[in-house]
Amino acid sequence: MKKIITLIFLLLLNQHSALAAITGGLNKDTFTIRILGSLLNQSSALNIKISFSDPNIAMLSSASPVFQADGATQLLTSSDPSSGIITVIWDGIIPSNEAKITFMLEKGSAMGVTTFSIDKVESAYGIDITNNIALILDEPTVVNSSGTDITPVGKFTLLDPGKLYAPGSAAIAFQTENIPSNLTAKLNGLPVTFLENETGVGVVNLPDNANELNLTLEVNSGSQKRFVNLGNVKLEKALTRLYPPVIDRAYVVNNSDGNKLKVYGRYFGIGRFGKEGVNLEIIPGKSEISNNNLRRRSTKDRLDNSDCISEGSYVNISHPAGTTTKKIKVYGSCDF
Repeated sequence: MKKIITLIFLLLLNQHSALAAITGGLNKDTFTIRILGSLLNQSSALNIKISFSDPNIAMLSSASPVFQADGATQLLTSSDPSSGIITVIWDGIIPSNEAKITFMLEKGSAMGVTTFSIDKVESAYGIDITNNIALILDEPTVVNSSGTDITPVGKFTLLDPGKLYAPGSAAIAFQTENIPSNLTAKLNGLPVTFLENETGVGVVNLPDNANELNLTLEVNSGSQKRFVNLGNVKLEKALTRLYPPVIDRAYVVNNSDGNKLKVYGRYFGIGRFGKEGVNLEIIPGKSEISNNNLRRRSTKDRLDNSDCISEGSYVNISHPAGTTTKKIKVYGSCDF
């Protein structure tokens, strides 16, 4: 008996240190399940089956869970990533009919967002008690930001949108690779347009009182569906009581002599912030717009043929009163 107690004590020490480890890549790796019900006192062991909406993004960690309940002593716990089963064994009576299990996840091979759920809870001898107890979970959404390519729906890489002041709205672009022809997508819940140059563009809202914005891409191709975490973009806080920029229209004329861009609107900000305080960006873009011709209500620029603006592009205007965007009307092609 003394040897058994010693062994259990060593197991408890090992699982405690394992639970303190941090698994890189996930926005959160430690979760709790609260179990409520009188059936806890009719057994001294549980098997909990956990599944993931996308097991390529996150999975159970092999780190031993921790079981806690008033009046009970944890004897043994385990977590099996291959089966998705958490096992806990304890001794004692639980007068509150409530127990808490803390467990860990580890990152999978794919970037994106996944959710987990409890499929089944079994007591000793494999008796299914799922419908006879109450389960309370932490928010079961997990983001893996350091995975590899998403397959089979392609690879996606965020392009720098430049300086952004919030609140407002901005066009965001990302590079694509090996995407299927029937792919559709949403960026933070809003539709995405795919351009001919293997680039996707979406318009997102920039929230007030936030230092950064997380960009989540939902992609669909036939029966395949993935959530891709593109990353975060930094947001500068806009000054209140000032008018944010407004773009009424934007167009470009592409021809062999050069590409003429014109943008019209109001509150472009040069009176208060100067030309150097206003950020102009073509999205997506290798094109750099000069601020030399920036006025209060308009701007224009002539771009080289190598900077041809393609159909589906946007222009972002951002200054310390906010950010706005407008789709550019394109005349002429980039085939010279």
